[in-house]
This record gives sequence, structure tokens and C-alpha cells, in this order.
Amino acid sequence: MTAGHTLVIRACGDALDGFAVTYTGIKDPVVHGTKPVEKDTRWLSLEDDETIVAISGRYGATVWGDRIIALSFTTFNESTGEMKVEGPYGGAGSGRSGGKAFRVSANGIFVAFGGYAINTDKSPACIRRHELAPGLPLTYITGAGDAQLETGPLARQQWAITCTECPSSGLANNCTLSKANDEGGPYCLFNASTMSSSAASTTVRRKYFPPADPSVPGIVVQTTVLPGNTVSSTSNSSNPHSSASGKTYMFFAAACMGAEEEEMERAVEGGRVARDWGCAMPAGGATRESTGTALFRSPGGGSDAAVGMACRLATRLQSQVFVALDVESRLVVLAEKRIVASLKEEE
Repeated sequence: MTAGHTLVIRACGDALDGFAVTYTGIKDPVVHGTKPVEKDTRWLSLEDDETIVAISGRYGATVWGDRIIALSFTTFNESTGEMKVEGPYGGAGSGRSGGKAFRVSANGIFVAFGGYAINTDKSPACIRRHELAPGLPLTYITGAGDAQLETGPLARQQWAITCTECPSSGLANNCTLSKANDEGGPYCLFNASTMSSSAASTTVRRKYFPPADPSVPGIVVQTTVLPGNTVSSTSNSSNPHSSASGKTYMFFAAACMGAEEEEMERAVEGGRVARDWGCAMPAGGATRESTGTALFRSPGGGSDAAVGMACRLATRLQSQVFVALDVESRLVVLAEKRIVASLKEEE
């Protein structure tokens, strides 16, 4: 969140009921999240170059069960260097005490659910970028510190994320974006030197294929390509010709009733990934058969074709491949053809 965005905090009694974000820096203001209808609604507006960098608060027992009862936002102004705390919002704003304190960094986390209401029936342990639903999925991070997040079924918005937590000498101990590299040392997901070397850019594409026979549904193929995520197969680690592309491909094919974006969204988001789900690794060289394994298959829920399909695609792409199918058995062969067709369009 930067200047021109207004945060709406809605409280209900002693518990924080939710918040909404109004994007006023555009032609037609848009509001995401819970609507400010309660009388104790409060507003937080950000100044120029001001960014929310952390969230803290308290949670505890209320008449509705365990809820977040207070929420504060730490902001940082890049122009003035001033850091301040806004809040607390919620029951504690009226003098309420008690509950258990929590604090999470906002670097890549606050924006991950900033466009939707807080799930106040979740403990702070659940307020994480990968766990909160319906949070905003992080789709990619660039070396410049920009992140693209989903902001709705049909829209994307670019966010500039500024890290202010880490000292110049290294990473902060509580940095939620600190990871361990292959050598065991820490690195930051927003560090330009590490991210630029891997050209970090996760891409997600959807393609609808209409049915040739009106008696069967169409097929939507979602292809997710992750850079630099291939895990080397132990059996091939000594093979000098076993190098893969360094990418991981994830294919999801599902029955779809139309080419409209809403229909594809419904088919993918509401599909059963685990109906028939498999993974495969390239064995090194296009002439060697890839090895694969079934990750999950719903009992009586579908085909048993994902593993074989993943193996063929891994050999073709020389990359780690995941395949998930949510189609009837009679459409499995067609689904593979559609996946290959979607790949050819990108080549």
C-alpha cells in the first residue's frame, strides 16, 4: 500500500471485524474487503511515499471465540525516513487489554492479504502469505523488489515492496522472507543480486480449447512455470548429461463450459487438483525415459494417467513436471493433446 490508498478498519464490539482497502489513486476507486458499515469504523490514509511495513496486535477470547482484538500498523516514509505506528484499532483502542501479542512483517505478507478482509477467526499463526484464504497469491518477485499479486478474478496490480526491517550488516533475525540457499546460508527473496541471477519470474497462463463434439465439455489448461526450481534426481546426479532446463512446469487440465474468463476461473479454482495428480523428473537426454510417481488420486475419482503424462512431458521439456487432471477418463487423451498444444503456442 502506498499513497492514494485508504485502509478502512471495521471493529465490532471488542473484536476486529475486518478491513478494506480503497484504491483511490486510479480513475474509478475500487474497494476490496469488508464494507465499513459499523459505527466504530476507522480510517487510515497513507501519505506520499508512505508504506506499511509491519502489522502487530493482540488476539484473545471474545464472545465470538478467539479473535483479533487489536491491530496496529507500522508505517515508513521513504522521503522523510520517519517510522510511526498507527493504532491500535479494534477493542483495545477503547482501553481493552489482555490477549496475546503478535507481530508479522509486512514485507510480502501484508500485501498478500491486503485486498481482502482479515479472517479474524484465525490465530496469528495462520496470518501468513501461503496459508491465509482468501489471500492474494504472490505470482512473482523481481530483483527490483516488485511483486505481482492477484487482486481479483480479472485484475492484477503491481506493488512496490520496500524492505525496511533488515540492518545494512545482514538479515533481520525475524525476517519472514529470509530463506536458506543450497549452501545453507541465508538470502533474501527481495535481494536483487540473488534474484537477478535466476531471472525470477513465475508465469501463469490459461488456455481454453473448445470441444469438437458438442456432447463433451471444453478443456482449460493452466500452465505455471517456476524458474530455477527443478530438484535434481539423485540417481542422475553423477550423469554429466542429466542437466535440465532449471524450470518446473505445473499443468492443470480441467473440464470447462466456456471460453469466458469467469468460466476458466471457476474451472481452475474450483477444480479437484488431487483427482489424478502426478510428478516426473527428466532422466537426462531426450532419448531416456523420465521417472515419475503418483502424488495423489481420489478413490474412484478419475483416471490414472497423470504419471505417464508427466513422464512424457518431462522428457519433452527436460524439466520437472507436475500434472493434475480433473477430466473424465474419456477426455484424458484429449487433455494431453491440449497441454501439448498450449506448449507449442508458447514455443
